Amino acid sequence: MINRFKIFPLLSIILLLFSCMDIKTSLDKQGLRDIGKYLEKNSVRQSEPESLINYLKDFHISADPLVSPDSITIRPFSRWKIRPSKAGGPVTTKLLSFPTAILREDGNPDTANFYLFSREPLANNKAILWAPGFGVSDFAFRFIRRFFEEELSQGWTVLVWVPPYHLERKKEDADAGDGLITINPIDLMNNVYTSVRELSTGAAWLKSQGVTKIGAWGGSFGAANLLLLGQTVEFDHMSLMIPLVDWSTLWASPSLEQTKLLFTNKGYSDSLMKAALNAISPVGRFPITKAERIQFLYARYDQLTEETTILKYGRSLGSVEFHGFNESHGTILLNSGVYRAYADFLHHMDSSLLDSNHL
Repeated sequence: MINRFKIFPLLSIILLLFSCMDIKTSLDKQGLRDIGKYLEKNSVRQSEPESLINYLKDFHISADPLVSPDSITIRPFSRWKIRPSKAGGPVTTKLLSFPTAILREDGNPDTANFYLFSREPLANNKAILWAPGFGVSDFAFRFIRRFFEEELSQGWTVLVWVPPYHLERKKEDADAGDGLITINPIDLMNNVYTSVRELSTGAAWLKSQGVTKIGAWGGSFGAANLLLLGQTVEFDHMSLMIPLVDWSTLWASPSLEQTKLLFTNKGYSDSLMKAALNAISPVGRFPITKAERIQFLYARYDQLTEETTILKYGRSLGSVEFHGFNESHGTILLNSGVYRAYADFLHHMDSSLLDSNHL
């Protein structure tokens, strides 16, 4: 279902040749419809509204790490290859893992994974906590490695979080993201709750290794979770690409109109669903990172978070940096301007810090 939001080779070529708004928005809308089909297929597992009402009474987002840094397992890693010529030199890669609060269908705990890429010793003092979004995959790595290589070339260590139900965390026969959003709203809330704590665990591990300057990059679902974590953790800087700042946008989407009936016919009221989605949305919440060190990379044709929503939220934070692109949620990685804007931002974050230290 959610893997509609990753980039397919043939579709990429078509979009590059026919760069029109209708084609790009149709990709997002089809992705949303696929979510609806997945939920309808699994509707027999739907819970009662009373369960959600009771769950909401005590629900809150926590930034507490799931485990202590010394309980994290570290192993060699070779799934993703970084190009030394683009990263400024040879890169060391490792896999960090630990059990989570998510239970798999077999009753065993899920395992959280982080990919660590480092060109210099961690004591180099600076690292970026990297949180990708829907549909992150081995194919998507062909695009997002440009971000990693830019960060590494500027002297940053990169710690990449693997979202639930993606890469090693998905079932062998499942699509990327199957299980992240289900017919039971509590599942999504639990996944967000656990994701924020997993990211907090990654940040705590970096600190335990002597890293004192931690930046953050997030896309889509990952960006939303970083914004929630950012209420408690102050980052050196934050770059947020197509963030899901308001989950209620999905509830109101015309592409999910039929899906809404699965909930309303079961007795879920509009106000109850909005309360649940608001509880996991960054909108109305404010990161403690300085506004002038926050960047938003948004898609003007985004069907998951509209441009007006991004701008309104970003402006509520203060003097953040905005870059808009004529893309949709599913095509933004095709735009080379995204990578240039981030590279410039990252360079400016380092140089502005140096300038302030010399005042």
